[in-house]
Amino acid sequence: MLPCWKCGGEAEVNELHTGGKPLYTVACQKHYCGAYGAGSSSIQKAIEFWNTRPTLPVGRCGECAAYVDSKCANTGYYKSETGFCDDFAPKEDI
Repeated sequence: MLPCWKCGGEAEVNELHTGGKPLYTVACQKHYCGAYGAGSSSIQKAIEFWNTRPTLPVGRCGECAAYVDSKCANTGYYKSETGFCDDFAPKEDI
């Protein structure tokens, strides 16, 4: 499975009990992230939905063009160099 489209974390398949047949969905393992994919009655189809969604560029804050002096220029927040950047844009190779 592809990593999370929102934070870059690992994804997992979840089985939801709806009172009838189970419904499967793929979600980010980081519960605070909240990213999830479309549900399906098939595990394979749920994974396919997750893997075919558009992926945003995800990278570490220290590798982002907006990361200057331990601060994100996009949000104004101080961030760890090893954290993930929500508005990631890779630095130009020099």
